[in-house]
Amino acid sequence: MADYDPHCPLCKLEKVTAWHHEDPDFVILDCDVCWVPMGVMRKHGNSEQDSPGYTRMLNKLMEIADKVLGKGNWWIDPIQRSVPGHTHAHARHKGWW
Repeated sequence: MADYDPHCPLCKLEKVTAWHHEDPDFVILDCDVCWVPMGVMRKHGNSEQDSPGYTRMLNKLMEIADKVLGKGNWWIDPIQRSVPGHTHAHARHKGWW
């Protein structure tokens, strides 16, 4: 699978919401659908879930979720729902869904 898909909205990553962190492996930004912090791996595909970069992304997402949503008021949702072909995770408010 290619590292970039020009049709994938998570590969494009347009800056339409707040960005909290950016590095070569991932970005932490506010989701433009549910308005909570989410981490997005820069490479297209789902193989990134086994990478050290994914672990770093989750750690940074948890740090930012504490600041944005309040310590202990969130949980990590790693399910790829509306964009199943690109590794990402949301920090959801407790009680969501």
